Amino acid sequence: MKNYKEKVNLGIDNYLKIEPSNFKRKYGVLIKFNDDKGKEKGLITYEIEVIAQKTDMFLWLYNFDKKNVRINDQKPHKNLDVIATECNLALYPIQLEVGWKHNKKQIKNSGKIRANWNKKKEILNNRFAHELVNWYLKTTDKNIEDDTLLHKAIEHDIFLCFYLTPIYQTYGMLTNMTETEIKIPILPNTLPVTFLSELKINHEVSSYGTITLKMEGILNEERSAYDLVTLKDIPVTPSNENKNGRMEATFQLDKNSKIIKSIISDCFIELPYGKGRSFRMEAFEI
Repeated sequence: MKNYKEKVNLGIDNYLKIEPSNFKRKYGVLIKFNDDKGKEKGLITYEIEVIAQKTDMFLWLYNFDKKNVRINDQKPHKNLDVIATECNLALYPIQLEVGWKHNKKQIKNSGKIRANWNKKKEILNNRFAHELVNWYLKTTDKNIEDDTLLHKAIEHDIFLCFYLTPIYQTYGMLTNMTETEIKIPILPNTLPVTFLSELKINHEVSSYGTITLKMEGILNEERSAYDLVTLKDIPVTPSNENKNGRMEATFQLDKNSKIIKSIISDCFIELPYGKGRSFRMEAFEI
């Protein structure tokens, strides 16, 4: 007797969407960074809680709260590691209003972020005394006080980049595929780089009761290789130097709710002068 596998139940027009109007989830996240030679440069792990509510037909309100950060499998204990971690956590908890297909993100609690940071900054100032500490505090101050810089800081969160990727959209009924653009913060201190990606949905439910989405993309960046090496935010220098980059990601979604259960992503970019970089991110519901 033939064993028929369960099929994914998509909505009208083969449209994938989150079914409940609100949910709460927690994820364990691991991010490993490598240099252009593949040598590991750092490992970060943390937990992040996600609370989401649909506020109308095309808008969701997401709350993200990051905790229990570990660097290279240890709690931050060196002074500068502690400062760097605390400055990063100054952005959390963060509340984002996200538009249809996750193509619009607006910070809704910037005032609360600033108030929390001012309290934390005073504590850190009293606890530590070092020139580099002052630099971290002043840089964070600048990033948080300026709306543009605050949004830019959020764009550099790798987990948010993939968790809010526009996977919820219509898939071709014959190809099971769609095309999307994703901006990935693979380089420090400059805007995320653009990848043009294909998303393919497996229409058979896995043995774990999940829907599988595969994303594959190639670098599609207007900035030249030299622009990226010199960390320019906009195209400035025409260049014949080669730049190359690829990304792959696998999303597992609950078959009923369509909420993300796990993400595994790999991304690399090759650049001149040894400035290439790669990372692997793994996020699992806990």
